[in-house]
Amino acid sequence: MLAGAAPIFAALGNIRYAILALAAITLATWVLDSLPSIALRDVTLGLDFGTLVELFLYVVAPVVAAAAALLALKDKRMLLACLPALAKWMGFVAFFIAIMIYGF
Repeated sequence: MLAGAAPIFAALGNIRYAILALAAITLATWVLDSLPSIALRDVTLGLDFGTLVELFLYVVAPVVAAAAALLALKDKRMLLACLPALAKWMGFVAFFIAIMIYGF
């Protein structure tokens, strides 16, 4: 429901509520998916790609989503509040470029 609410709010011009919906999606994913994974198996530190992705999903994404929600609630610096969505799109763009260069 939140995934459908964000583009509707954005289309209606309620950017504040769209950002709050995106932050809620990120935080709900973190609570429902990442926290059980952390409880079942510890977070390992390293410099390989899998470990960096885990670090981003477990630490960076919820912090950035909470910061975006707080900025949206205060109606300040709305451009910075869009960073969680931008971070997700950057991952998609990196994947797409890798596919275009190396193929499947």
